[in-house]
Amino acid sequence: MFITSQGFKKLINEAYKRYGLRIGNDGEGYYISGGHWVIWVMHGWIPKKELASIIELTGEMPDPEEGFKATKDGNQYELPWNEAYAAMTNAMECEEYIDVTPLTLKYHNGQQARLLQNPLNKTIVLIDEKFVDIVDNSVVQYDKGELQAEGPMISGKMRGVFWRNDTMALHVYPRTDDENKRVIGYLEEFGIMNKTGEKG
Repeated sequence: MFITSQGFKKLINEAYKRYGLRIGNDGEGYYISGGHWVIWVMHGWIPKKELASIIELTGEMPDPEEGFKATKDGNQYELPWNEAYAAMTNAMECEEYIDVTPLTLKYHNGQQARLLQNPLNKTIVLIDEKFVDIVDNSVVQYDKGELQAEGPMISGKMRGVFWRNDTMALHVYPRTDDENKRVIGYLEEFGIMNKTGEKG
């Protein structure tokens, strides 16, 4: 996995306490979802530490073709969420990279959002800053043949941004910021980054 162990644990703990942590098994891998993000991991590629963090909250992992929402009140089985199952498929269909700019904005409840900008049409996408921090190729299991992550990338079919490698995908949904619409609109009129990745 290309997400830090500490970052992964924080993600699933937040989801469990706030929205409920969704886990599903499509027969080839597991999806793990916290409302505005989805991680899909191929069977056998969740590291022991991360797997232990999940089971500490849920007490179990779903059988093939099953899924549940885990909260402090217990696990509630539900129909698998098809879009979550498709996180890897959608990630593999992405062909355009999006630039991670050095700019952030405060939005709902003082949370930090990082501005990502499409280098082709200058469109800006906001995502939680934490995802930029926790994606880390230094934690990839290279010794087991896992490849480094690509991304962030965007798809014409799905909202949000994706990171991917050969064993997992991360789909992060965009955040909205009505208070800063004018600022964002202004920034979309020019490129924050130039072609070499430096500030424009």
